[in-house]
Amino acid sequence: MKNFELYESCFNLLNYVTISQNYLNCFSKDVKLSELKDYSCGHWGACPSVNFLYVHLIDFFKRHSLNANIVVGTGHAGSSVCANLWLTGEWQRKNKNFSISQAGLNSLISSFGREIRTEINPQYVSTIYDGGELGYSLAFAYGYAENKDLDFLPCIIGDGECETATLSASWVLGKLTNNKKVLPIINLNSLKMCSKTFLSTLSDSDLKNLFSAYGYNVYIVHPSHEELYSALEQIYTKNELSLIIFKSDKGFTGLSSDKIKIPGELISHKNPLSNFSKEEKVEILNSWLKSYDISYFLNENKRKELIDFYSYSFFVAKEDSQKLTFTNYENASTFDNLQKNLLNLTQKHTFYILSPDEITSNKLSLLQGNKSLIEVLSENVLQGFYQGLTRANLNGIFISYEAFMPIVISMVSQYLKYIYQLKQVEDVKLPSLNYILTSTAPENTYSHQNPEFVASLLNKEYKNVNVLYPANSISLTHALNKCFSTNSCINVITISKQRDKLVKLDALIEDYSILQGVDNADLILTTTGDYTLTQAYSIKELLKLILPEVKLGLVYISNLKILGKNYDEGLSDSEFEKVFPRNIPTFYTFMGYKSVLKNLLYERNVHFNLYGYQDGSNVTGCFENKFRHNKMGKLHIILDMLNALFEQGKISKKTFVKARLDIICILGKYY
Repeated sequence: MKNFELYESCFNLLNYVTISQNYLNCFSKDVKLSELKDYSCGHWGACPSVNFLYVHLIDFFKRHSLNANIVVGTGHAGSSVCANLWLTGEWQRKNKNFSISQAGLNSLISSFGREIRTEINPQYVSTIYDGGELGYSLAFAYGYAENKDLDFLPCIIGDGECETATLSASWVLGKLTNNKKVLPIINLNSLKMCSKTFLSTLSDSDLKNLFSAYGYNVYIVHPSHEELYSALEQIYTKNELSLIIFKSDKGFTGLSSDKIKIPGELISHKNPLSNFSKEEKVEILNSWLKSYDISYFLNENKRKELIDFYSYSFFVAKEDSQKLTFTNYENASTFDNLQKNLLNLTQKHTFYILSPDEITSNKLSLLQGNKSLIEVLSENVLQGFYQGLTRANLNGIFISYEAFMPIVISMVSQYLKYIYQLKQVEDVKLPSLNYILTSTAPENTYSHQNPEFVASLLNKEYKNVNVLYPANSISLTHALNKCFSTNSCINVITISKQRDKLVKLDALIEDYSILQGVDNADLILTTTGDYTLTQAYSIKELLKLILPEVKLGLVYISNLKILGKNYDEGLSDSEFEKVFPRNIPTFYTFMGYKSVLKNLLYERNVHFNLYGYQDGSNVTGCFENKFRHNKMGKLHIILDMLNALFEQGKISKKTFVKARLDIICILGKYY
């Protein structure tokens, strides 16, 4: 029978380090009051399970010479992962102060919760997944595992995390991708923060039936070295889609005494000592820490054996230098152009297309059945998968209805923070996340109208967010090339799938285009979005009909960031004044929320008449009626223009009254 003495020694040391990081300022064999941290940081409940799993996974990777990493989704296991990275030598390779010695351990414990953040994040050298409980760890793992140089990727999932919508839907990726590199491991310790987990109420046979229906060969394992070792070997030998359910008491190995019982109790989740005085904490910690045998670590000769056993360098995907380019195919419609480009990319490169069952609806039917197309009717699952792809340095594009992308805005916001943190610790250039939003508010029914995705991203004022509104096929090609030339960005292109039924234009590839420039203009009409551009041309013709003497300037803005002063692309004050002279009334129509424009223009100290989507409703298919219900119809805008002309003395009262009657007569049928 295999001797698991080293396994147990590592497991004991990892638990000791985990607790010390949470409570102490330094490594201590006999805790003193002065060594307590002022604030207990980190969580305990999930950590012993994660430590137990890590010990076996590290040895498994080394035993079979695997390029591997571990995704830890289970909530707040930062102090556990931190401890394991220390014992594998990963921390030491980054910072010599964290050597695998008593001095190095002292530095690690002291830094945890101060210089080292307690949740898993890019500070944790060689980690690929951000800590948190949004539930997209499994989807991320399947995306990351598409990297051809990776051999194996266990994904440790909390049983509470399994109750999230994203995780619940992510199980389908097993059969969908048939990627056996991913090994989901459910840390089934029965408790969330405040109550029992749903999975803990199921019998073993029910658990097996549930997950075998998703295509997984299920192994139920307990905290036994023999059981887990055997399960991993069977999984490796059989090479099947597999799942381990690791059943343990939450916080197992925690102290059970006349003062406190930690294992299997709700208090084990975060800080089980929160209700004790400092003096009581010292007494409990001394008893708790002494329950772990760390003699291997304290003995210099034995420590070398421990280090040799556990030393491992985790796989992290290398940067990919492939350049992706889009071509404008002449005589092709906008979306036919797009699908030809995407087909070309999937044939020449490793490139993924993500869509929540909307490819055909978005006029990209030639992509249906393409091996690079990932279609799951869950934006959250696709977002998690996409983030895994980009972290693995793989390229893709997410194409979806405009109204449904706000479903994942929290995930994208977290990812923006992840990129920000990653740049603080190393210069990594990841492929950007690129989105095409179609089926926009003007062209869809009320339940399918929501331009909030763009609004949320721009409100954050991140420098690495790009929001583009190409007006036609040529400008779409230009926008795509611009997006795919960036690294570590969030790029959003909004373009209507009905684009080719709208007004035909010459190429609009600049951040802004003066479509009709006039000297001494009386009014300026500015617009962003293809439907509002079509409307702008109609307003221009109507104004010419009722007031031919009025000079109207027409401006199209495809990159909203030029309006803001806090962006690199923002127009200088002098450039802005040239496009929008202060003494000329300016009217701005936008296919999104006008609050976006307000925020961007705030520091410009200008007055624009703004029109945008306001969650207005109507039941007809006419987009002018949709604009009307959002107080941005042609009649609304032209009446405001007439008021401005009259107030500035550009037209007489008689002309003003007649023009109002004329335009109401022409457009009144819509109102």
